[in-house]
Amino acid sequence: MKPNVFVTPLIPVELKGPMPRKACLANNGVSLFWLSMIVMAIGIAGTVSVGIDAVRQLSYETTLHRRGTEAQGKIIKLSTGGKSGIKSVKYSFIANGRVFAGKSLVSNELYSQLLESESLPILFLSTDPDVNQPMAWRWFSSLAWKMYLPLVVILALPLLLLLPLIVERRLTSEGIPAVAVVTACSPGRRGGFKISYEFQIVDGTEARGGDLREEAHEIGDKIIVLYHPRNARQNRLYPSAYYRVA
Repeated sequence: MKPNVFVTPLIPVELKGPMPRKACLANNGVSLFWLSMIVMAIGIAGTVSVGIDAVRQLSYETTLHRRGTEAQGKIIKLSTGGKSGIKSVKYSFIANGRVFAGKSLVSNELYSQLLESESLPILFLSTDPDVNQPMAWRWFSSLAWKMYLPLVVILALPLLLLLPLIVERRLTSEGIPAVAVVTACSPGRRGGFKISYEFQIVDGTEARGGDLREEAHEIGDKIIVLYHPRNARQNRLYPSAYYRVA
């Protein structure tokens, strides 16, 4: 570590003013923000859709178990669900002199039992046989919730996308500038370069960090970083990928 890594003249003028600085989204930041909003809107729409479906399914289930008519359904097809592993059964049954069809998720245990059977007991509404389900099926089960796991991922994704914006806005606004020395530079997994560096904070303590950049740096190059005054491990290269100082 070189002793003269904290060189004041190299600090950009816009970082020498009073804090907190006014941070504005750069082009990349605007793109990431709107991408997060779009994904969030999709997640909210999906949540509303799932909520409506859940209310409908619960209503069907309650009604079927209170006023449903029992029938013996004929198994048409068993499906393993491919990579999802969510098994299901298609069946048909006769009601009011007509043939109706249905489809339902099944547990691994029930699926094994159905492999050795040609029928399964079902419930249907005599006034509307299209409302039907296997007698043993319950909407509130781990099996049913597997169908909605992708929605959970979609809802969590905007938070993951917004996290870099939150961190970099805080550093752009409140971060203390320092001159760092590049200690390593290697290609990133998704393009660009992973830059590792060392720097000294105000009290002379050494700190380390890393960040992604489109341009490569030579080992020993001096670069500007911003670190949080209360936690130097929170640091990024300057200028920020998502923010600029107004």
